[in-house]
Amino acid sequence: MKKIAFLILGSVLLAAACTRTAEDKEPGLSETTVELDGNRMDTACVRVSAEEWSLLSVVVDEQEYEVSWMWDGSVYSEVFDWLGVECSEDEICLTVDCNPTGERFFTLCLELDGVRTELKGSQSEMLIGSWDDDVQLEPEEVFLGREGGTVRATTKHDWWWFNAVWLGEDYYPFTPEEKYCEDFDKTVEWLRVRKDGCDLVLTLEPNGTGEERTFKVGMASGDFYFYLNGTQAG
Repeated sequence: MKKIAFLILGSVLLAAACTRTAEDKEPGLSETTVELDGNRMDTACVRVSAEEWSLLSVVVDEQEYEVSWMWDGSVYSEVFDWLGVECSEDEICLTVDCNPTGERFFTLCLELDGVRTELKGSQSEMLIGSWDDDVQLEPEEVFLGREGGTVRATTKHDWWWFNAVWLGEDYYPFTPEEKYCEDFDKTVEWLRVRKDGCDLVLTLEPNGTGEERTFKVGMASGDFYFYLNGTQAG
């Protein structure tokens, strides 16, 4: 009987030790690595289950920023170069914009229930494609006054299509039915986008916000991806 009791006790202690080891490997994070899309504004959120936790520092492309923030009931929100970080009671959210510069990396140094750990992440480069530029969009950037208006950009052929529109940080992808339509004509909030033969035609509503606003139109021709960037005065 004593032998059986010792065996049972030993099994319980072994199970407890294994449980502690597993917890020590991932103390309070739902995941320890994240990957973000470079072709659009993207956000990834990681759950935090620790009772007490703090953000010690943020490293963005080898540049370290000291933080020393501890959860105390208030939400933390800050932008480090191209990486937005928001911390709440039980979640860390990471936000990035499009990435035309090449793959980039970041690390968050955390302390969770007294245990230091790292949340690592990367963002892919904006997709450009492997084909040469046979479209020759002209111009590639436009500026309009606060009163709005229409602007036209030309290309060398008409076998390209629309992929998406960005209004500031908001991303609006088009469906396959929309993007491959020969008579593409779509309005996204205050921006109308249409295709007229080989030309891209944009019409902007007047800007009554009092602030400058930006937009981007993403297009593709086979395996070549190109963009028209725009700014409207406030």
